[in-house]
Amino acid sequence: MASGMTGALPHSRSTISIASTISVVASEFDEDYVRHIIVGLDNSTTSQAALAWAAKELYRPGDKFHLVHVIPEPPTLHPWPGVYVPPDDAMERQEFREATAMVRAAFAPIVSRHKIPTDVHLIVAADSPDSIAG
Repeated sequence: MASGMTGALPHSRSTISIASTISVVASEFDEDYVRHIIVGLDNSTTSQAALAWAAKELYRPGDKFHLVHVIPEPPTLHPWPGVYVPPDDAMERQEFREATAMVRAAFAPIVSRHKIPTDVHLIVAADSPDSIAG
């Protein structure tokens, strides 16, 4: 997605846990290589400060930022043994809309100001380490 984070935001499903973290990934050294800078975000001023720092101090022309926000996995219902009721799709879509709005409001101005090519990744993850390990 281009700078400004317009249009639909891609998302993927994975089981990871993330805090405000910055990681730089480059597969090979070459004058034309693209650094992929991964910034973990939540709805905090610390995340905003981390992204602002990365935009000012770390970004180089040609780099691409990947903003990652984790949405807790919706609860599942097991009313009795052997019966599984899937999460409410409407509720999950609402959580994605709210997360998208939060990312746009809190973080899009930072990357737009610096004209940084950016992808946003909304990831649904288990909310407890026990469910990840299982």
